[in-house]
Amino acid sequence: AAATDRILADAVRDRALGWLRAELGKPMVRAGMRWSSPSELFIRLAMAEGQLADAWTVVEKHGCSDQLLGQLAEASECSHPVEALKVYADRVERMVRLGGQINYEQAYNLLERMRLLRQALGDTKQHAAYLGDLMNRHKAKRNFMKLFDGR
Repeated sequence: AAATDRILADAVRDRALGWLRAELGKPMVRAGMRWSSPSELFIRLAMAEGQLADAWTVVEKHGCSDQLLGQLAEASECSHPVEALKVYADRVERMVRLGGQINYEQAYNLLERMRLLRQALGDTKQHAAYLGDLMNRHKAKRNFMKLFDGR
């Protein structure tokens, strides 16, 4: 019975992903929909089913909200670390540009996450170079720079 249930669940998942895949790129016909776009639904379903490569493919073609992109990056740190690093680097840049202590602290925390990812990839030199470049470009942001001194 359990095997039959799994087969049925897989069939439902595959059918839903197939329908969403067919809907990708079509203009949204219903004004004021209360649910996400087909691409966002596809990404969420693919993430829930562990099909992260499919989710990244849809992100590359159709994009998604910043919040969902962050969730996908976190879920993909092991399977797609390069994609996760790119998302994190974009976020760090945006937060530092926006300024403010909360943004600086969030950026710093993401930098630590990036360091651990690059360390796992054996790219510690690349991270050091990235960090040096980031600090050089934002050296005028004293409160951001202080975070590196105190830790």
